[in-house]
This record gives sequence, structure tokens and C-alpha cells, in this order.
Amino acid sequence: MPAPKNRDSRSADTAPAARFGTRLWAVAIGLCALATGCAAVGRDDDAAGGRSGPQPGPARDVADFSAGLRCMDDLFLGYNIRDVSILLEDLADNTKKMGTGARDMMISAVSGMTVRSRAVKLVSLGPDVGGLAAFLSSARRGGDFGVVPQYDIRGSLSQIDASAPGRLSDPAAPADARRAPSRQVDVFGLDLNVITTHDMALVPGVSSRSTLVLRAARDGAAAAATVRKLGVDFSVPLDRGDGATQGMRNVVDATGIELLGRLARLPYWRCLGVGPDNAEVRREMEDWFQSMQRAGELPGYLQEQLRNRGYYDGPTDWRTSPALEQAVAAYRAGLGLSPAGGADLAFFIDFLHKPVPPAPRQPFSDAPGGIPRLTLAPIGAAREVKQGEPINLVLASSTPAYVYCYSQASEGRIRRIFPNRFVRDPRIQADAPLNVPGRGRFTLKAAPGANRFACFGAPREIYARLPPKLRWPDFEDVGLESLEAVRKAFADSADVPVAEAAVRIDVKR
Repeated sequence: MPAPKNRDSRSADTAPAARFGTRLWAVAIGLCALATGCAAVGRDDDAAGGRSGPQPGPARDVADFSAGLRCMDDLFLGYNIRDVSILLEDLADNTKKMGTGARDMMISAVSGMTVRSRAVKLVSLGPDVGGLAAFLSSARRGGDFGVVPQYDIRGSLSQIDASAPGRLSDPAAPADARRAPSRQVDVFGLDLNVITTHDMALVPGVSSRSTLVLRAARDGAAAAATVRKLGVDFSVPLDRGDGATQGMRNVVDATGIELLGRLARLPYWRCLGVGPDNAEVRREMEDWFQSMQRAGELPGYLQEQLRNRGYYDGPTDWRTSPALEQAVAAYRAGLGLSPAGGADLAFFIDFLHKPVPPAPRQPFSDAPGGIPRLTLAPIGAAREVKQGEPINLVLASSTPAYVYCYSQASEGRIRRIFPNRFVRDPRIQADAPLNVPGRGRFTLKAAPGANRFACFGAPREIYARLPPKLRWPDFEDVGLESLEAVRKAFADSADVPVAEAAVRIDVKR
């Protein structure tokens, strides 16, 4: 997926690679697999008769896609996906036939995918808001940090085909069945796309085109639905009372899995019960790999993924290094490949779908470790500002460190301000002090009373060990009473010493 490159790990990242993390595509240890119930589908079977519209493909029977939603939640959690914010516009029913709220169903689907991970914050944009541009303008002016969602989902439901009662929809049926009136068959299409809110540009490759086939019983009530994804027809039985609504919910759930999976570039097909041998999946993996190579994103992807797996300890700065090359060679050997092959397509596919080999005793690193000493101070050394004035901080560390920073205004709410949706990598270098907000697209405005800030750092990444409240979205209240409680949570969760730096900035009377 082509994307603008951003090689500064501390800049405001607008590349799709940083949306959910730098190409978080690989198979994480402990994630649910198809054989362990992560998939939402069952056995292969022939689709029921009475088709109209698209030609049938391989068929699977499914009850619904609820297991697929849970599978996506596990993927988000296992891949350390966080701080993704999305607007959802109204999804128009251009058919005027379904009578169901596709937008509300998509809200429910995303909620089902983020029960534990809290990876995605979804904001519903209703028709009463006055349009996307008006909403974004209002959001930038208001709020404590002036942040807006990164992405916007837009699309609609359209009708592709319909067969009236009496039309033959299954030429292969027995002669006596063909003489009887056939069932009604309606074919709908759901098309969704994602745009970036900062420039309203389409995110290349992040779209979903879904087909829903509703087949009616003799009395006209919807009896069965077929959802087409990745060339597979998923057949879903429907309750007679609300068959059309059930069919619509299933296509929305499957579409949500595909859309967010593509936005994150995760192996979402696992959550639909489709394996790597599927032709469309294979083609998508090849597209991802080739676009990553062309955009120069391969080093950043490998840095973050190998760091997550314990093979590499270093920044995600989009540059090759001896430590990264050693980590790739060791991982290849763990997969049973030649250590000298580098990160080629075959390695990439194995990296996605094979179990993670045991990590080395120590990850490969180009920089010395050690317990960091942190300093945090306002730029210009001003400890008093006027209410509403911007606050700018500088954070420095004596050694490379993984750092998380929080703010607390006088009203008591504590929010994480670094890392965030704009600057994902928590690692800072000893020779490169970090400015907050810096180039991030948010503001720190002095609130009445005392404005407190604290940063906590460790020699290696400890985020996955933190309690859930400290792993939820950026710029939102973590629900703890004090920064001391945050410090204690870090100290209790980490198996290494945690450094701390804090500063208080008062508003002038």
C-alpha cells in the first residue's frame, strides 16, 4: 500500500505504517489461530440453491461473525495496537429497502473488536453535526488538546441485483422444483473507504467491497444470507422474524473485520477463517510486501515487529543497522531458513503465518543499555504561565529508554500524552531529547491552577505488562487519582527499575 514515508520516529506520522503501529502484521505468540476457535467459520460445504447475481465461490457455513470480532480483539491486543481514532460517517442506504442502521451496526462491530484491547476509539458523525469539515474545525478549536480523529470511514449500501418471484434462480434444481415459483433473491453491495482527516486523502488499499445475497423463503421472508469475502461465500441461516436485519449485521461485521485489518495491515483473514493459501490473501500479502519495499518502510516494520518478539532492541527509525540485520538472520534461522537470505517475500510470508521461534537470551542491540536517568522541564525554564498559554516540554534520558508521559490538570484527570496517535514509538535516544508536543498535532494549554507532568522510563519496553487503564487510548482519563498511583502501577508491573521525571507548571494569578 503506497504511503508517504516518515523516517523521523519522533515526528507526526501520517503514513499508514504508523496508523496501528509500524506494519504490525506478524503472527504474535499466543494469538488465537484457526484451529483454536479464533475463526468465525466452520466446515466447507456447497452453498444452498437459488443463487442470483455473483457466481458462487468456495462456500462455508457460519452462525455469525462474533468469533471473528473477538479474534480481531486478540490481534489488536497481541500486536500492541493502540491510539487509533476513527470517525464514522452515516452509511447511507441507497437501496431504501433494508430499513436497518448500518452505521449503528458498524459501531457495535468495532466495539466487539475492542473489548479488551481498547485499540480503536470510534466517533460517530451524525447528520446533525453539519458535515465532516465542520466537525473537524470544531474539534480543533475545542477540547483540552485540540486533537481530532486520524481517519474517517465513509461509504454506502447499494443494490446490485434482484430477482422477482417466479424467476428461475437455480437451473440445477429438479424439474418439479423448477416448475414451482422460485424464491426471491436480492443482492446488495456495501462499499466502505477510509480517508485521513488531516488532508482528506484516500488511504490507498484500505477499502472493503462486500456482497450480501438474501434468499427468501416461499412466503417472502428472508431465510438465508450469503456474505462474500476473499472469494469465499459465507452462508448464514436467518431467523424468519428479522432475517434482513441479521443478514445486514453479518455483512457489516465481516466488512469491519476486513477494513480495520487492512488499515492495520494485520492478518485479518484468520478472523474470517481463511488461510494463507487463499489466492486473494496471497495476492494481498504480496502487495503489502512490495509496497513496503517501494516506500522504504521495510526496516521500520522489522524493527518494531522484531522488538515485539524479543529479537531486537532499538528505535523504529526506518534505517538498517547491524543489530537489525543480526535479528533478521537469527529469526530466519529459527524458521528453518538460510540465515543469509535477508527479508525477502518468502521470509515475510513465513513471518506472518509460522509460529514465533524462541527468542535469543538477549535481543540484538547497537546501543548500550542501563537504567535511564530522566529529566523533564519546560522549554525556556518557565515554571509559571498565563492561563491558556501553550506549554512545551523537553524530555531527556541518560541512556536509550522506553518512556510514557502523563499530564494532570488541577481538576484531577490524568491523561497519557506520549506516546500517542501522532508519535507512536515510546523509545527515545540518549543523544536526542524529545520535545512534547514537538511536532505532534496537539497542544498543551495551561489550565487554571497547577499543571503537573510526569514521565516514566525503563531500559526495555514494558507497555504490555501495564494494567489495562494505562494501556487505553491517548488523551483520555486513565481513571487513577494521582501521578503517584501511575508511578506505583509502573513499578509494580515492570520487572526492571523504572525511572521517573516530573515537573509542575503553575498559572500566574
